[in-house]
Amino acid sequence: MATIDSIAKRYTDAAFALARERDEIQRVGDDLAAVAGILARDEQAREFFASPVIQREEKAKAVIAVFEGRVHEITLHLLLLLVRKRRESLIASIAEQYAAALREERGETPLAVVSARALSQSALASLKARLDGIFGKNFQVSQRVDSTLIGGLQLQFGDRRYDGSIDGRLTALASQLL
Repeated sequence: MATIDSIAKRYTDAAFALARERDEIQRVGDDLAAVAGILARDEQAREFFASPVIQREEKAKAVIAVFEGRVHEITLHLLLLLVRKRRESLIASIAEQYAAALREERGETPLAVVSARALSQSALASLKARLDGIFGKNFQVSQRVDSTLIGGLQLQFGDRRYDGSIDGRLTALASQLL
């Protein structure tokens, strides 16, 4: 049985390919992020789309009334297709996957840096430059402060995680000793 993410991936890939063909990948990505944001913030809109009681035709009319002329036609037709196929629940997943595909298209890789204290911009730039060189990627750095860390850094990108924190090193040492 297909998972939600694998089903959403099909829609994402199709929308991305069509947007690339028309040189509108950024616009469609912005539209999808905006629609997903609206559904995340507006409980009434979320309930409207999630309701199995509301007929597809009524949902399609609402989509056209709200989004026609405000979003790219690719986005509008994707939303209408999702309504027609009763896949409205996939919008957030499609928006996330589309954003990831857009970053990949640009050669960007998200890098999460977790530290005990906020790092200066120069320290982050230096870390980014060094990691860009080591891994041959263009990292987009986001920073998070975790006051439970004693010191050091934790890095995460893609499916890789590097724990250079003191806590991580102590945990590794304890597992070696046991």
